Amino acid sequence: MKSEAGRGRSKRAGNWGERAWLAGVCALIGWFYGWTARPEGVSWNFGQRQTDYYNLLVDGFLDGHLYMKVEVPEALLTLADPYNPATRPPGIALHDASMYRGRYYIYFGAGPVVTLLLPFRVLAGGVALPLPAAVLVFTYAGFLVSAGILLGMRRRYFPEAGSGMVMMWVVALGTALGAVVASMRVRLEHAIGVLPLGIAMGLLVVLMNFISNVWVAAPFLILLGALGGFLVVPMNALLQHRGHNLMGAGRSIAVQNFNEQACILLLGGLYSLSTSMGVSAFGAISVFGLLVAGCMALIRRWHQRNCQEHGPEVQRLLEIARNDHLHG
Repeated sequence: MKSEAGRGRSKRAGNWGERAWLAGVCALIGWFYGWTARPEGVSWNFGQRQTDYYNLLVDGFLDGHLYMKVEVPEALLTLADPYNPATRPPGIALHDASMYRGRYYIYFGAGPVVTLLLPFRVLAGGVALPLPAAVLVFTYAGFLVSAGILLGMRRRYFPEAGSGMVMMWVVALGTALGAVVASMRVRLEHAIGVLPLGIAMGLLVVLMNFISNVWVAAPFLILLGALGGFLVVPMNALLQHRGHNLMGAGRSIAVQNFNEQACILLLGGLYSLSTSMGVSAFGAISVFGLLVAGCMALIRRWHQRNCQEHGPEVQRLLEIARNDHLHG
């Protein structure tokens, strides 16, 4: 009886120790989210008027309409075709916004407005919630819910999993979500600077072939996921920004989606072809990693050449990106 009681006390002490570690990790991840949600050199600006798209949509909702509360320049309205970037003066149209009948609308959904920004504005007596704070609330709440689901799965399906493995699950989840938030710290005009991360990510994929220990593989995959988040989100933002200025937002998104689906089909076909030819999984991983690293190196070299041969045009686009204050 005494030995059973001793084991019970030891198990309870172990549970409390695990909970303390998990609470510490969750607090550390919360601090990391708060650090990354606010761009460098930018304050939270609580109590001030917010001019990001979502808060402008909140202003519109409170005024009784579904469009953003921002004026469309008269110079844009008087154009014969305001949707043609070739004939439109630079810098007078909002990016990632749809103009319809002289009003601006956003096309990426009103979910954040309905679930957080608008209720906060009403309950706070008209005080607007800054967008970085809203990002922090959504991402950290999503992390806590996801971590709770993982821990529930562990208790039900993997009760013998050690505390170290549980800690690694939570840290991996937090880093994966945090990579997207961390990309907010990369300003649009500096997005091209993340290309070396793509080269590093491709080379790290090749190194996966030499890892056989789970305690090495887990942090390695965390690093790989973080690099992917820092690479994809700034590149996607830059692509849509440049596409909006060169061919219009709608056409740019259509071209981007077509290229993405074509690349998925191409890579899937190449993998099927390689397996039918007897190439091992290790070989396929190596080829894929080298392909990613090589493509990112070529894109970086292409950009450097454009800076030399088309310097004024590159600087013009960078200047537009620097002055894109309403975009977030």
